[in-house]
Amino acid sequence: MKRSVAIAAAAGLVLAGTAALTMAPASAATTGCRAVYSVPDQWPGGFIGSVTVTNLGDPITNWVITWDFPAGQQLTSGWNATWSQAGAHVSAASPPFSGGPLGTGASVTVGFQGTWSGSNPSPTAIFLNGILCDGTVNSPSASPSATTPSPSTSPSAGSGDLPPVVRVTSPVAGQIYGEPGTLQLAATATDPDGTVTKVEFYTAGNGSNQFTLVATDTTAPYSFTLNVPNTNVWAVQAIAYDNAGLTATDTVRFSVAVSDPVPPGAPAGIRTQLVTETTVDVWTNGGVAGSNPIAAYDVYTSANGQPYQLAASTPRVSQFFTVTGLTPGTSYQIVLRARDTAGISGPPSSPPVAVTTAAAGTSPGPPVQTAATSTTITITWRPPAVNANQVTGYQIIVPAITPTAPVRLLGRVTGQATTLTLTGLSPNTTYQAVVVPLGTGTPSVRGAISTTP
Repeated sequence: MKRSVAIAAAAGLVLAGTAALTMAPASAATTGCRAVYSVPDQWPGGFIGSVTVTNLGDPITNWVITWDFPAGQQLTSGWNATWSQAGAHVSAASPPFSGGPLGTGASVTVGFQGTWSGSNPSPTAIFLNGILCDGTVNSPSASPSATTPSPSTSPSAGSGDLPPVVRVTSPVAGQIYGEPGTLQLAATATDPDGTVTKVEFYTAGNGSNQFTLVATDTTAPYSFTLNVPNTNVWAVQAIAYDNAGLTATDTVRFSVAVSDPVPPGAPAGIRTQLVTETTVDVWTNGGVAGSNPIAAYDVYTSANGQPYQLAASTPRVSQFFTVTGLTPGTSYQIVLRARDTAGISGPPSSPPVAVTTAAAGTSPGPPVQTAATSTTITITWRPPAVNANQVTGYQIIVPAITPTAPVRLLGRVTGQATTLTLTGLSPNTTYQAVVVPLGTGTPSVRGAISTTP
């Protein structure tokens, strides 16, 4: 099944990208603006900011207010505008649905919440559509060569240079993409009175205004192929720099069709063996992978009809494991679930496998090593606490760890003896050995014994 995640809303408290703006005719516009930056509330690490901009020039169809934070402040949310931030550079653009023109003498107020550390100074310069808001008015006759810059530009105060113009051409704003493994980033950038020195590409997650630099291209065509893990990129921003150090920014947001992951199948062929007082061996033929490879199998146990609890896990490379920590003389239902590399678990195996642990005291203790050579190990063990006098001897075995593997007999002793020297062993080898009583009782839990090199 596919579900489409909607484009982030451009109004209210949702953060979205900078909308493309319509450039006014260069020779016909009177430009000018005045800006007031204020901090109505501030607390340790956070603050509320407000910017009021008054248009002193000709009416404008769409607007974008920009500034650079001087001390590393970061946006966390905003309202009355479409917000974005790349590094220190902040853009607040007229929302596409509730923005509208800004007439001569009209004002707009945008607000935001942010974070700060160390200090929280105000920006030194605020721009409206690339025009420095210093309270002056530039008429066409006074500035015959003046042009209205591209959206989200930052010219230097008092500079005669014009900023560059940049447009993101890939991905396309508002487009729905299907979970790409790669994403092609591309932008066009020009400078009306100089040269473009570089274009930086930034990306952000769904609904986020925290952009991260991913690439820098110094030659046209400006592009970069981005490896996209899953669907972590939902916005792309391009910042163009010209030879005078002026910048222009364009941001697009899009959505990604997210596939519902297919979980792994239920493990099959569940069987148990070597049930002791507190342990049970479990095998499985495995499960069928879904959208992702199987990473592990999880074992769940239900004691006497109680809710299932996670009892053991094993990596995918092993389909055999020992469940430990069980209660003697208790009935258990056991199921397995496959878990994939994304952490998604599949359904439990069915039907549950039923086992009952041995009664308390009926198992001997595990083998304990007292001496060893490269081919021999001397061991001892504790006899069962119940009916020990009815035991006719003991076998020391290494149980099978696959359904087709043989059980290995390491040694045998008759009567009531609880010590034995095992011979004919391999050098520098560890054995997970079990003591099996003959005549009565149940096997011991495993005990690790080792030969020397």
